[in-house]
Amino acid sequence: MQQKKTVEDIMAYALKKGADQCEVLWTRSVSATTQMRQGEISDDNGAFRQGYSVRVIKDQVPGFSYGTLIDRDMLRRSVDDALLSCAFAEEDKDYCFTRPKAAYPMIRSKQPEKINFKQKKEILDLLAEGAKSEKQIDKVERVAVSEHTTATCILNSLGLDLCRENAFVSASAMVVAKDGVDEQTGGFFKAANSYFDLDYRNIGAHAAADGYAKLGAAPIATGELPVIFHPEAVLDLISLILPSFMGDHVLKGMSVLKGKLNQVIASPKLSLIDDALMKESVLKLPFDDEGVPCRENRLIGGGRLQRFLYNNKYGARAKKESTGNGFSASHKSLPSVGTASYYLEKGDTPFPRMIRGTERGLWVKDLMGLHMADTVTGDFSLGAGGKLIEKGEVTTGVRGIMIVGNIFDLLKDVEAVGTDFTVYGNIGAPSLKIKSLKISGK
Repeated sequence: MQQKKTVEDIMAYALKKGADQCEVLWTRSVSATTQMRQGEISDDNGAFRQGYSVRVIKDQVPGFSYGTLIDRDMLRRSVDDALLSCAFAEEDKDYCFTRPKAAYPMIRSKQPEKINFKQKKEILDLLAEGAKSEKQIDKVERVAVSEHTTATCILNSLGLDLCRENAFVSASAMVVAKDGVDEQTGGFFKAANSYFDLDYRNIGAHAAADGYAKLGAAPIATGELPVIFHPEAVLDLISLILPSFMGDHVLKGMSVLKGKLNQVIASPKLSLIDDALMKESVLKLPFDDEGVPCRENRLIGGGRLQRFLYNNKYGARAKKESTGNGFSASHKSLPSVGTASYYLEKGDTPFPRMIRGTERGLWVKDLMGLHMADTVTGDFSLGAGGKLIEKGEVTTGVRGIMIVGNIFDLLKDVEAVGTDFTVYGNIGAPSLKIKSLKISGK
């Protein structure tokens, strides 16, 4: 492959120019979408993006540069820029590249089946048909089906030579529900590795149900109530605590979990796992953006804190090995500690039993204002929408309220974990029932 030969030549150039080590990562992504807006079909044959980054180490000082066009001249210029940046950086003995490992996880990746425009139109019709399943749907705003392909390759002067590719499809629907003077939007999205693994009518019906459920919703009185969180809302809550498991946050004193390994930090019913190889994920990764093999990392097991996550740099700083969690936001940024896929293990309580066992409570599907939560302390005050639960039954819609608390206290107050484990692309969770939360309403 000519591209690989070019990168090898550029690494040799970097070493000749004074770098002790050099690494080149390049990425490519292609997406294509066919959509129907209010009856009109358009076919977008895609967004194509590519880019590369050059990392060097010279006298234990890191350097970095990036670009988009992968040719010899541009790469040489990027190497020169990366070496120049070393003059403005500090020595970092923990900054290192990955040597080739003995084994990497085997992942079977294949492209989705090729389908023609007529088949895509049939999919859009099925999505729209499902989206009209509720009488109160005033219009189907948009239905779409998309195909996505991503590829990443890493080569370095230590002998690392890796490539990975992922491909998946997705379908979505957005509707407007109307009932008298009230008008609400609803939507739903699902991804899979094959066009034939998606139930398009069902995806549309979920969007319709989402819009219908919001009609006539109103605030409830301020107080404390048991709360059942929908899997989507559970994942929103989990996103608030993820930074606390990152090794860089721990070492910088930005995690309340520092010093609590093996201690109880949640209900014994809870287990949280970071796993870029999650079986149900549409985006399985055999290695991270530093070339370290990905693996399952159990963060919480039976309520106990079991592990923090590291990339190469912060693993070395903590005197730990990388957990395969060195990820870059794009080719324009350095690898930092992150997670590609995570999930909360399912429990043993069916969702209907959660509802029946609640005399008066709140079922929450939508959370708003997550960016305002304090991810260091875990304190939150979030807008919420859902349904009231009365005498073991879901009744009227609720919106315009706030739920207030601390995410770490909330995890300790989990009363039941659902069997309804649901995956959204590459993350998953079941429903959770919390003993009590403060509700700020009317």
